[in-house]
Amino acid sequence: MDNQLRCDFCGTDAVLWGYPLMHTNEPFFTERGVIHGEPRDWAACDFCSSMVECEDTMGLETRAINAWKLATGSINRLPGDHMEVQFKYVVEGLFSMFWARRTGARYLLRRE
Repeated sequence: MDNQLRCDFCGTDAVLWGYPLMHTNEPFFTERGVIHGEPRDWAACDFCSSMVECEDTMGLETRAINAWKLATGSINRLPGDHMEVQFKYVVEGLFSMFWARRTGARYLLRRE
């Protein structure tokens, strides 16, 4: 099992930052369903952290979807493909939970 930290936004292992979140086992309800997140802080690479700091939600969602496409070999899927749409819904729900449960400023996890 891989115990290395990964960016919770794009999946890279180049994690530098942590974001405190309210730690709860309570489900998070979205308009598309229920999200069950882990009661822990989130990790972010420098690039994703810069988008969080600028509140670039669309940029984060696009980066996450593109990272998923690369990781699964789905890079040639067309926008609107069923699997991509479903993954986009999951990403939107998880990121909505992040924004709603964020409790403070980012903190440095490790130096480059």
